Amino acid sequence: MKRLTREGAVETTPLSTVDVATFQAQLVDGVSPEVGVELQPTDDVETLAEILKRAPVIRLIFPKFREGRPYSQARLLRARIGYQGRIVAAGPLFPDQAQFLWRTGFSAVEIEDESRLDTWVAASKRFDSYHQITVGDRSQTNA
Repeated sequence: MKRLTREGAVETTPLSTVDVATFQAQLVDGVSPEVGVELQPTDDVETLAEILKRAPVIRLIFPKFREGRPYSQARLLRARIGYQGRIVAAGPLFPDQAQFLWRTGFSAVEIEDESRLDTWVAASKRFDSYHQITVGDRSQTNA
């Protein structure tokens, strides 16, 4: 599955993630995890903060279109927990959501329908400045 990054690059390398329990077990066993952790919308990122800080990548699952909690999870990971690694969005997402993903702290999005990759790229570049404060390094304007 291809991924589109916030910077507009297309990634094709497989992303290896495990559930929270497996990831935590690896930490307890003293193994330095080389895989990422996959979180469901019901997982409390603040409770798991110390574990998540050690993950090289966090994959947040959007199980359905109407699910918005992964946006909040990404925002909390970046703004409150200070997570510096990669955050990847996965699930039935639409190109119109690209700007929301970038502004809440996602690093990349998995593209389920690769025939829509060009649409995702265009949607990702639609805006280059904002009036509101954001997570990340995009420019802001005062209007």
